[in-house]
Amino acid sequence: MTQHQMMTPDDDIHSHFKNLTAKIEEIQTLTPHTRIHLSPVLPTGISHLNHRAISLNNMLCDYVLNVNPKIRFLDFWDFVGQDGLLHSDFRCYNNPRDPIHLGRGGILKLAGKFRESVLTPRTDNRSYNSVLSSSGVQPPPLGE
Repeated sequence: MTQHQMMTPDDDIHSHFKNLTAKIEEIQTLTPHTRIHLSPVLPTGISHLNHRAISLNNMLCDYVLNVNPKIRFLDFWDFVGQDGLLHSDFRCYNNPRDPIHLGRGGILKLAGKFRESVLTPRTDNRSYNSVLSSSGVQPPPLGE
């Protein structure tokens, strides 16, 4: 039996968490002025997958709040229905038996979440250019 086969689902979640946070920290080390927007794992129509997704999301949220507050963590609770699963408005309509993939409404909602995260200024209301210039980095000229 391989080590992967012996892993419990919780071990797998911790492994993914450690890999993801290591990648984030590597990006921040190599390019310290990069703004990182982190999307949580979205809910699905399958309860046991949602349990794992929520566990990972809770770990990521705790990481952002307590360890690495420079990261923007997207709010995903709008995607959760009253049953704790992916809300029916956001499910794939072409295949109602598909409990995992987003439908058109879900894709539009997710795109809106990314747009809102990227375009909304941080709490100090400085523009992206003023943040860059105050850090000594000059933005490239338009058209390049």
